[in-house]
Amino acid sequence: MMQRLLKALATLVVLVVLFFLDSKHFKPRALLVVLFILTVSYGISLFFSTDLPAHRRWSIGYLVFVGITYLIAGILGLLPHGGLVESMLWNGLISPYPLFTLSEQGLFRQARSIDWGTVYVFPFKGSQLFSGAIVVLSSASILAAIAMSKGKRIGYNVWLILVGASILGTLAYVVAGFLNWGLQEAILPLCWAASYVAAYVMARKGAEV
Repeated sequence: MMQRLLKALATLVVLVVLFFLDSKHFKPRALLVVLFILTVSYGISLFFSTDLPAHRRWSIGYLVFVGITYLIAGILGLLPHGGLVESMLWNGLISPYPLFTLSEQGLFRQARSIDWGTVYVFPFKGSQLFSGAIVVLSSASILAAIAMSKGKRIGYNVWLILVGASILGTLAYVVAGFLNWGLQEAILPLCWAASYVAAYVMARKGAEV
């Protein structure tokens, strides 16, 4: 127990240092973001049983972090005047909305018919329903990750579906990048999707499910 407390304290110290560096406009900022994600994921992993190998604890901790990130975005969208902040958050995540709108407009039938003026990462109409769905799905992802830490097959199955969905969502960014947005818009979603796949594979490695 004492060892775990010391690790938690060290994690907090690292987070404080990262926030201090960010306040000083440390460059490259992307490095700070990566270190922040790794540190928080490690902190979350401390809640899991030490019977799990370290690589599985850390990977599952990362998946919990991902779920929390999407949960925050969804909750903000349900708050009064929170839609603007949520829409800003979606610019840094994999939004399912481009896939919905592109599919709805028949992208796979006739790409030239797409009205690109209606393709966004966040809906301007019906945002409450969208945010509510995100809250439900992100909550399920967190519970599923916790179930993974307990060796429950359902947790792995749920995250397999979510990882597959993230790949499809990223594909929409790539297609939109080729056809209209510019490929630079697909770089961040591709990085996120790759990290989800890697974390899932690492979390499943050695699991008896």
